[in-house]
Amino acid sequence: STWQRYHHLFPLGPIHEHEAWCEFATLSGFRFDPGQVRVIVAGCRGVPGDILKFFEAADRGMNQL
Repeated sequence: STWQRYHHLFPLGPIHEHEAWCEFATLSGFRFDPGQVRVIVAGCRGVPGDILKFFEAADRGMNQL
């Protein structure tokens, strides 16, 4: 995507809106319910890179069950 090519030029600040993260998770194929997303976003303080890393690690862990 365009964002992936240019993300280093436009750093994101924290995004605390868990509804936006719920939509992102769903569109990205992550299987988290809204309560889980709320906890992840709060725990990562809305930092996009940290949230994505957590989503990816948790998803890998869930797929190993």
